[in-house]
Amino acid sequence: MTAVSGLHLTLLCSLVGWILRRLRLGKRLAFCIQAVVAVGFVLCTGVSHSACRAAVMLLLVYSGDVFHRQSDPLNALCIAVLALTGTRPYLIGSASFLLSAAGVFAVAVAAPWLTAHFPVDTLPKRILKGLVASSVIPVLLMPLCACYFQEASLLSPLSNFLVLPLCMAAMLCGLGVFLTGGWSVAALPLLRLAGFLCRTVLELGSWCAGLHVGVVPLGDSYVLPLCLLCVLLALCVFGFRREQRRVWASIGLTVMLFWNVSLFVSLLERNTLKIAMLGKGNACTLVITCGDQTDVLDLTGGGSGAEYVSRYLQASGISHVDTLVLDQQQYRAMAAFHDALSYVQVQRLLVPEDTYHLPGSTVCGTVPAPFSIASAELLRSQYTIRFLGTGTVEILYAGRRVLCAAGTEPLTESDVRIQYGAKLPEALTAGYLLTTAPCNVQDGQVYAGQNNLCISIDAQGGISIQDLMKGG
Repeated sequence: MTAVSGLHLTLLCSLVGWILRRLRLGKRLAFCIQAVVAVGFVLCTGVSHSACRAAVMLLLVYSGDVFHRQSDPLNALCIAVLALTGTRPYLIGSASFLLSAAGVFAVAVAAPWLTAHFPVDTLPKRILKGLVASSVIPVLLMPLCACYFQEASLLSPLSNFLVLPLCMAAMLCGLGVFLTGGWSVAALPLLRLAGFLCRTVLELGSWCAGLHVGVVPLGDSYVLPLCLLCVLLALCVFGFRREQRRVWASIGLTVMLFWNVSLFVSLLERNTLKIAMLGKGNACTLVITCGDQTDVLDLTGGGSGAEYVSRYLQASGISHVDTLVLDQQQYRAMAAFHDALSYVQVQRLLVPEDTYHLPGSTVCGTVPAPFSIASAELLRSQYTIRFLGTGTVEILYAGRRVLCAAGTEPLTESDVRIQYGAKLPEALTAGYLLTTAPCNVQDGQVYAGQNNLCISIDAQGGISIQDLMKGG
């Protein structure tokens, strides 16, 4: 009925303002009534950041008539941000607050300025102007998406252009139910219409989410510095030459720079084998990628690493898994991965031979196939995966032999040895250690310790390590 949203408050205050204008009340009285409505909405919705920001901006805009001043969206936004961060300094690091402020800046300040001289004499030109204006939003939000999330959508300008009118119509229906006090004669048709609109929005969102070509992965470490460099270049052009065409050209050049660098990095890493060890605590799920091939191995079972795998695949821009292997506790793991990988195409699912499943039933879009843990082997064009027993695998690539075993299993000699779920001595857990020559754990030269790490092996056998939780 009343969601925590700045757009809801804007619609409510706009409706109240229209009623007050019809009643022809004085400016000061009308402003006081709108202030009471805005503050009451903020209090009723739990004093959310977006509602507080919208309330401050709206009160500044409405106070312009009272004090005979012209309202300005940029000034109102800056004052609202200063007022909120002055009383709540922690908001400076809040993703929701930053996205809310940046989104309002893109919609109310940047997009109108950049499209000020756009022709709108015909309907196609007005639609084109709306699409161009909506494309400004994801460009300006890209640095924040790189900071807080692992992906951005290229389809967001089109999807927002199509979905936003449906969302606003659904919100107006809910507001109508709220204002009529839930009177059944008015509430039932409004709620049914709102439900239809919400289902339509969800279906459109699911369809767009399935179009993986429109997703830009932002998980690599170079993305954030590159985004900040692009923003700095565009700001420099805006600071020296405040012309719409030059700013548009600078934005286009920075976008081209971003895509070219991304393409170059992807080509460099095409022959690099990445072994990501994901999970929490003693759990371990391996994601092995090289070129266009990806394999997921749940070694400890239970599906506790399914969400980790889903986020890692999103951050890496991977929408296809060649083989998903469930080593232990396969029933719980099948349910977890079926939900977590709903937008990932799984080519083959392997489960232990004694696993029962209904004939013809599918998990992750494919029928489970039995395999023998003691003798299974996955042959790929560039690497090989061998199962040496429950919870233990061996990966061969570029002359390297990588052994991954549970914490209770002894580590045999290997080029690179991973031991997950082990309580290692403090001397070993102080840093990430590895060796390219056979040794034992007591020597302190074995890669081990914790999950959510990624080992990269290039075509020449060179090894590098990345902490996925810290991005370094």
